[in-house]
Amino acid sequence: MELDKDVILQRVKAIFIEEIGFLEPDEVSYHDNIGTLKIDSDDISFFLEAVEKEFEFDAPQSEWSHVISLNDVADLVIKHIRSRA
Repeated sequence: MELDKDVILQRVKAIFIEEIGFLEPDEVSYHDNIGTLKIDSDDISFFLEAVEKEFEFDAPQSEWSHVISLNDVADLVIKHIRSRA
């Protein structure tokens, strides 16, 4: 899988918008604190599961607990892609 961060960020944002369901793309930046967007914790869990499925990895909860923004999600995706290489 390609490691172009911009491509990964775009896909992560698309998954986020799709899974959350009530936000528009222009309402979310890559650096927004996800916790401030008033999103149900179940929706966040579904989003994280969708990211793992899309990019074919399984991160432990301890890694996800450090994720604050979509940029952090993309960094975690890249870390796991690189670990497979």
